[in-house]
Amino acid sequence: MKENKVQTGKEPTWRDIKKRLEIYDRKGLLGLIHDLYSLSRDNRMFLQSRSGLEGDILKPYKQIISKWVGPSGKWEPKISVSKAKKAVSDYKKALGRPEDIAELAVYYCETCTRFLADYGMEDFGYYDAFALMFEEAMKYIRSLDTDARGPFLERLEIVLDDCRDFGNGVGQFCEDMMDEYRLEADDEES
Repeated sequence: MKENKVQTGKEPTWRDIKKRLEIYDRKGLLGLIHDLYSLSRDNRMFLQSRSGLEGDILKPYKQIISKWVGPSGKWEPKISVSKAKKAVSDYKKALGRPEDIAELAVYYCETCTRFLADYGMEDFGYYDAFALMFEEAMKYIRSLDTDARGPFLERLEIVLDDCRDFGNGVGQFCEDMMDEYRLEADDEES
């Protein structure tokens, strides 16, 4: 077995790790993957999604979104926009299917809208993250075939109706995003 040495004094790069992994046999790689699987929930979700073993692939990602931007009580648990957005980002890394990313982004917006309608919020960062996720949802919806867009757009129209009164410019921003989409759709039909 050949020895692959990593330069000392610097952080190992992917290239260094890859060289080291080349010495593993199948059993060793499976053991390493098992260790990664056991290490964290994020790793388990990633491997379950990538292997197609999860029944509803999006369910654990939606649970994370609900927990962090739409908890059942106003402050239980503490709100964390970054953890909710990370769920969408983690899914992108795991599988990254545009229709599923659109689903998660729309779900994020729906969850925020329900939370804001029930409890309100004074954190401008929450509103900003909501608006940016609305924009992200529109981006992924645009990437879908025309026939696949309808259900997502219908759901976002409901979100838009609910968020018009949010203030902080969020409702107007989302309205502008939807208007821009409508203009592009009209141009495509012409």
